[in-house]
Amino acid sequence: MWKHSFNTATDLAADALWPTLVDIKNWADLDEQIESIEIDGPAEIGKLFYLKPKGGPRLKLRVTELQPAAVYADLCYMPLAKMKTIHRLVPTKSGTNIITEINIYGIMSFFWSGLIGKKHARGIAAMNKKLIERARETSGLAVE
Repeated sequence: MWKHSFNTATDLAADALWPTLVDIKNWADLDEQIESIEIDGPAEIGKLFYLKPKGGPRLKLRVTELQPAAVYADLCYMPLAKMKTIHRLVPTKSGTNIITEINIYGIMSFFWSGLIGKKHARGIAAMNKKLIERARETSGLAVE
C-alpha cells in the first residue's frame, strides 16, 4: 500500500469551499494535470465518472463518500489496484484545513503509485490553491 497526505490551510469556511470541491465536471480548471472529465450530473454517492490525466490512461472513478462541507472521497479503478482519494474540510478557528489523502492498494500498488500516485500527490498544492481561488470568486469573497 502507498499513502500520501497533504494539508492546506485557508481562511475560507468549509461551506465556501464545498461547492467548488464537488463540482467534478470542472476539476480540469483546478488541476492542470487533468486533460478531461466525463460525468453526467452532480456528484452523488455511487456516481461513476471518468478522468483522463495528461499523458495517462482514461480512469474510471466512483464517488464513495459525500458529507456536505466535510468529506468528499472517490475510488479509482486501475488494473490490480485501486486508488482512494479523500478530501476532508476541517474547520479551524481561522478558517479550514483542507486535508487530502491518497491511498493506493492492491497487488500492483507499487506500479500505480509511480505512474499515477506520485504525480497526483505533487499536484495537490497547486490544485488546492486554485480550489481556494475559485471558491473565493464563486462565493463573492474575492480579495480586492
